[in-house]
Amino acid sequence: MSVRIDRPEAATLAGGALVMLGAWLPWLTLFAGLQRYGGLIGAHGRLLFAGGAIAVVAGLAMGRRHPRWLPRATVLFGLVLLGFDLWLLDGLVETLRHGVGAMLVPRPGPGLFVASLGIALVIVGGLELVRTRHNEPEVEVRQPRCNAH
Repeated sequence: MSVRIDRPEAATLAGGALVMLGAWLPWLTLFAGLQRYGGLIGAHGRLLFAGGAIAVVAGLAMGRRHPRWLPRATVLFGLVLLGFDLWLLDGLVETLRHGVGAMLVPRPGPGLFVASLGIALVIVGGLELVRTRHNEPEVEVRQPRCNAH
């Protein structure tokens, strides 16, 4: 059985992979990048990683079957992930502003920004599938008649 992946499905797959990569990459660096803290050391990073894995599974499922609810559910899930990611980014900004001393030379890592890009791809891929499938006509499948003489 082959899997057919169009551009929207590929965007969802790539987006999910980028979210997983963003959870793995450093979110915060100290001492001008010498010490790195990735997202997978905490529960929030693991949750973001799991969200990316769910997006990858949704992209694979959209490539195999075409249920009408799946693209809409993917968009909704992407919006939930976006809210979570924005909350994490806000926490990172607050940590950099108030929570870490200047002697540690804190800087944001690339992880949450890569995850944000991946979430945007998940949402765009789902929206594109909603748009294209909304415009597709319904196809009626008829059973062939048996001509018994």
